[in-house]
Amino acid sequence: MLSYRSKARFNMENYQILDQFFKQKEFKAIAFAVDKDLRKQRERKYEGMVKTQQKFFNQQENLRSDERKENTARHQALDDAQERTLDTIDDCLRDGLVLRQQIAAITASLKPDASGDLGGRRRCACQRL
Repeated sequence: MLSYRSKARFNMENYQILDQFFKQKEFKAIAFAVDKDLRKQRERKYEGMVKTQQKFFNQQENLRSDERKENTARHQALDDAQERTLDTIDDCLRDGLVLRQQIAAITASLKPDASGDLGGRRRCACQRL
């Protein structure tokens, strides 16, 4: 029958000290060893899995970084296009204001004065009637 004993009793230093004071019972110990090659193979397999995961994560990070760069370039192009569009709208508004002012000036010059005369200008055929 096997009985459980604390590990400290079988420790080399403790065993020698206890042997001085008490007569130790004889016991048999069974030692199990794992083949170092098997352990190394297991470690290599684990390290290979870790390296594969790291490689995968690095690839994913590189893909995300590339997408960010493309998005940044795309956003910059859209910002530039929006700036050009806003400039064009401002130019059109300014041109429209100038045209309105010119039309108002031409319209004012074509209106007859208080006497109904156009200031010596020729009348069109529709006004002669």
